[in-house]
Amino acid sequence: MVNALLVILILGFLVIIHEFGHFLAAKKFGIWVEEFGIGIPPKVWGKKIGETLYSLNALPIGGFVKIYGENEAEFELLDKDQPIDKNRAFVYKPAWQKLIIVFCGVLMNFLIGFLILWFLFASGSQAAITSENQNLASNIQVAIVETLENTPAQKAGLKAGDLILKLKTSQSEIQPLTTSEVQNFISQNNNNEIEIVVKRNSEELSFYATPIDNKIGIALAEVGMVKYPFFKAAGIAFKESLRTSVYIFEALIQVFTNIFTKGDFTGVSGPIGVAPYISQAREMGIKPLLSLVSLISLNLAVFNLLPLPALDGGKALLILIGKISKKPVSPKVEIITNAISMAFLLILFVIITYLDIQRLI
Repeated sequence: MVNALLVILILGFLVIIHEFGHFLAAKKFGIWVEEFGIGIPPKVWGKKIGETLYSLNALPIGGFVKIYGENEAEFELLDKDQPIDKNRAFVYKPAWQKLIIVFCGVLMNFLIGFLILWFLFASGSQAAITSENQNLASNIQVAIVETLENTPAQKAGLKAGDLILKLKTSQSEIQPLTTSEVQNFISQNNNNEIEIVVKRNSEELSFYATPIDNKIGIALAEVGMVKYPFFKAAGIAFKESLRTSVYIFEALIQVFTNIFTKGDFTGVSGPIGVAPYISQAREMGIKPLLSLVSLISLNLAVFNLLPLPALDGGKALLILIGKISKKPVSPKVEIITNAISMAFLLILFVIITYLDIQRLI
């Protein structure tokens, strides 16, 4: 129950932040924002402040912004004698203003992801030790980053993310601080059972593995608490946000390629599929949870850049087509493409949700 509420809160917060970006930009350019809603209708409460209705809605999933005159089609539904305020309508604004409004949602999600990473880098977070950050690191430990299949390590129950605290045999014991110390100890005790004491989340566990050919089948890295100076942390966080966003984009391209060419949904998760990761991060502490929130926020930013009319990227594409052709996209074409895009996303969501449930059963 707690995990479900946490998923709703995190995703809801990030979607509201996204919509708030559209809200701020629209207000800046003098466009009438008819409603800013938290949750999905039906409405349970609303209060009009100035010209905007602020509402709370029954389904606690995200939020929305209703902007006056998002397309000409809605004006066609008005009575002929009902005036249209073109100065306050989105559709009659210059293309550059419309693009800014469309992209401000994405910008807000990127900004949240970046700010969280900035906080983590400036306050100190666990990271792999490199030549660039080793002078800033403290509390250095050896972490397992991968366990190979059909090896003593995997059969013993060791997992990626485990921190090695001790290595013990009947004759010797060490508390390793470097990967080479672990590797040497394993080599020196080939064919002898080793007790491997690890920290997993906040729990201390023991596993037993016997090396074969001087190996137990693990990849290692030295990790520690790395704390960067405040302004240097900002630069590193920005670079990491960009790097992560590029990686997410490449992964999305691969995912959609696999879906359309092979019908393969491997590696795709929706809100239900994300829940176990949020639960695991919560158990590890506030900073791992914040790191995951940053990653989800960057995912939302990149996903919304996809050129589907129901998403910000698709809306921007239609605006650019209208600007280049010097003729706005037909309202009917826009409505049809939006409907098709929304139907595609809804079907995709249902399939992914079904697969997420199947994986959890």
